[in-house]
Formats: sequence, structure tokens, C-alpha cells
Amino acid sequence: MRQPNNQPKLVVFAGPNGSGKSTITNILRETTNFPANYINPDEIALTLTENNPNRKAYQAAQIAEELRQSYINQRESFAFETVMSHPSKLKLMKQALMSGYQVELVFVATSNPEININRVRQRVAEGGHDVPADKIRERYNRTIELLPAAVEIANRVRIYDNSTIPQQAVVIENGQITYQSEEIPNWVQTTLTKLEERASDRSQIATNFPTTSANIDSGKYVGTVSQTTNNYIVQQTGDSRILHDRSIVKGEFETGDNIRIAYRDGNVAATVQPTQENQQWAESILPIATNILQVRRQENRVENPSRGIELVRENNYQLQLNRNNETLTISSVGDNRTVASYDLAESTVIAANPSVQDKQYWLSRSQ
Repeated sequence: MRQPNNQPKLVVFAGPNGSGKSTITNILRETTNFPANYINPDEIALTLTENNPNRKAYQAAQIAEELRQSYINQRESFAFETVMSHPSKLKLMKQALMSGYQVELVFVATSNPEININRVRQRVAEGGHDVPADKIRERYNRTIELLPAAVEIANRVRIYDNSTIPQQAVVIENGQITYQSEEIPNWVQTTLTKLEERASDRSQIATNFPTTSANIDSGKYVGTVSQTTNNYIVQQTGDSRILHDRSIVKGEFETGDNIRIAYRDGNVAATVQPTQENQQWAESILPIATNILQVRRQENRVENPSRGIELVRENNYQLQLNRNNETLTISSVGDNRTVASYDLAESTVIAANPSVQDKQYWLSRSQ
């Protein structure tokens, strides 16, 4: 498919770790019309002097994101490689599409994550970078789960099975299959079936009432669940009905639940709204929690497990301030349970589920 000469192009090379994306990428990079600007976080990491592998990977990811945003702002064609195990990449694809880009997805995977694990082990033996086996399995499942949503965004999709040798299985253009190999791998067929199910769900939902798709960049929605399917949650918020994708929003919600769903840069928090009693309790202890944070800062007793995160331990509780999305969470260390969480930007309670012991302890802190 050709795009107008003045239309920028985005090519997304996606797939689980160890799928062989780089092999196919290197072949396609030699073809005509391939964007000159190519972003690979692994290649960026090789240029960094940081010795800690986790910090180096984080720095490389940050640089890659800055480059992607810079190209979009300048309307320059570019390509990038990603595992695509996080909805933030869907957000980026939508952003490019809305900015007038022709978006192409090249997806590479295998029939089983154990194949990927063995390939990564071989790569490490040859001096390449490692990825823990549990992370490979987790990312494999998450990436395959997000694939249908990514296919629905892209103008053109090429899906490759690389279980043995690279083979193009399907080409989809503007939602229509234009090429299909004689033998479709099971994982690819599962994706095609899921696409049909999602389209059927949307059609069925639309017969009841019009909906607006959730803004996965920065949308915040509070309201009652009016309908659920295997693939979507429909939420009534005032006069609007919002369509949430269940491959992005996690949680078991039922019709009638009053829920809050907040998106920020592809991250999503979905919670059932607290009872009035618990909400009032959570509101009453927020000044206490923020005061504890301030005192610990003055005492230089704040931990920073990752960029933008402040962590404070208070008796049997943990207070975590996430400056990236302005949320504060109080959790019980003993049973790893969220006691209360807040959206500080809007000064609202996100969740509150205190036990009797929680209430007694925080009451004592207020005295």
C-alpha cells in the first residue's frame, strides 16, 4: 500500500523477546520505502556507559521514547522495534495515526514461549543480552493478548511465524485480509478469531447505544458498568457511554459496578469505587500520610526504587508516591493489600478498603 508522498510513515516491528524480530527487520530494512530513521532500544543501550543492566535498559527506553516523540512532532517517517507487551505502544500507534501517519505493523512471534526462551539462552551464550525466562513467558502472553488491538489500529499489518524459519502468515490492510498462507499457525488463527469476536462484540454493543472509545493516553472515567462482553466493558459516565478494551483494562467487573478507570501514557488503573464510609475514612487520613512523607524527606529516609517513585515505610504499612502519574498508595506490608490510594492531581480517593486494624492504627496516628 502506497501512501501520499507527503504522508509520513511509521513501521512498528513488534513481538516477544526471542522471536527473531531483528532477523526480519534487517531483511526489510534493505527494501525501498523503509524509513531512514530506525529506533532500537537494544542498539541504544550499547552506546551507554551505565554498568547496571536495569538502569541501562531504562535509560535506553527513555531515549527511544524521546526519539519517537521527536519524529512525530516533526512529522518524520521512522521505524522502531518493541516487544509490545505494554499498552503504551498502542497509544503511540494511535498518536501517529491521528497525526496523519501511515501506520504499518510487522509482528513476529512463535508458537510457544519456550522456543523464545531457548533462543535467548543461545543469544546469551554468544555474548548477547539476557532476559529472565519468567519475563519472556509473561511478555509473550501479554504481547499476543494485545496484538488484536494493535491490528485494529494499523493501516497495514504483516504477521510472521518464526517458530522454525520466518514465514509470512497473514497480511491485513485496513481491516481486510489481503494475503493468507496455506497453513495458518494456531497462534495466528487464534488472533484472527479474536479479531472476529471483537468486531462482533462492537457491532452488538452499537445496536444498543452509541459509544466512545476510551482515551488510553490520559482519560479518566467514573461511572457504572452498563454492559460487559469477553472483550469490552461499557461504562456509563453522565450522558456518555465509554468503551473500554479488556485486553488493556484488567479486573473482574460486573454490570452495575460503580468503577473508576484512569489511563496515563498507556498505564491503566481500574478500581471499584469505595463505599461512602471508606471514602470518608480515606479522605481523613490523607493529611496524615502526606505529613509522614514530608517528615521522612526531611529526615532523608525516603527510598527511590525507580525514577519518579518515592517509598516510605511506616510500621506495618508502605506509602508509595508515584510522581509520574501523581498517585499515592498506602498498602499493608503483611498481606500485600492496598488500604487506600489517591489521585493527588484531582485530590480524589481512588480506592479504600481498610480493615478494622487499619482504621485503629491510622486513628492512633491522628491523635
